[in-house]
Amino acid sequence: MESRSSQRVALSHQGAIEIKGTRVPVDFADISRGGCKMRATPQVVEMLAKVVPLDVSVVCGDMTLPATILWAANNLLGSSFPNQLSLGEVAALMAGRARHRN
Repeated sequence: MESRSSQRVALSHQGAIEIKGTRVPVDFADISRGGCKMRATPQVVEMLAKVVPLDVSVVCGDMTLPATILWAANNLLGSSFPNQLSLGEVAALMAGRARHRN
């Protein structure tokens, strides 16, 4: 089993993924410095399962982050960030006060 480089923490905020300019609503399930897991409709999950990996933008609060959807199953989407988030960014996302990343 592969070990994770950062701990996951529960997150229950609404957000979106942006795919080629189209925003798709999601609910965040958890986040780590390296990625996040999101809940989406069965239709979205089914569609994305056919095209993963897929580069998208993850939108949570005022923060938009580049990410890659790596898997899609069971009404969930798993993503990875190309650059790890800082602990401050994770804390801001958890508190719902995220700002644009510099």
